[in-house]
Amino acid sequence: MSKLTQKAPLTTPEKDICARAIFWNDPILQIYRKNQLQYDDQWSSKVISRYKNILKSIADVPKSDEASFEYGKTLLNILIHKLELMDKLDCAYAEKNTQKLTAISQLASEIISELEEFSTSFREYQYERYNPQGFEILQIRIGGLKERFKEVSLRVEELLHGKIDSIPELHEKASYRLVNKHYHDLATASYFV
Repeated sequence: MSKLTQKAPLTTPEKDICARAIFWNDPILQIYRKNQLQYDDQWSSKVISRYKNILKSIADVPKSDEASFEYGKTLLNILIHKLELMDKLDCAYAEKNTQKLTAISQLASEIISELEEFSTSFREYQYERYNPQGFEILQIRIGGLKERFKEVSLRVEELLHGKIDSIPELHEKASYRLVNKHYHDLATASYFV
């Protein structure tokens, strides 16, 4: 085992960074992100910076630990790109900037590719160390997340081509003082799921 895997867990100076919440947060509804931004309008940029620093610290992982870190690196990239997408989507939508909105579709496609890479590398990790039981839940949820990023592209394209004149979810403001960091509270605003 290398020194890297023996290090104490990374701690975050920002008390409300929850990778799980960012990962499962719907990219259009943005429940968790909007909730965090109501307390700190720089929250996204702080989290992105923090995650980029973590990525730098694990960039040169020894071969013996590569498998343990590969899906983690992919996950960090997804979190960074997801927050960047949500920030850019809000900005481009507010400005009605067609060039920026067009770039959102491309970024959504890149995140879908990263989700596929994450799923593959996490599958290897899961099967190597544990067993297949329970992995189906992760596959179902990641599949749903990929569909929501496809929906981002579709909605933006519909907006750009005049098929719709707004994306109502982006007009929503945070309505909770505290948001749970559980999948069912972040993946949908529906009471029925």
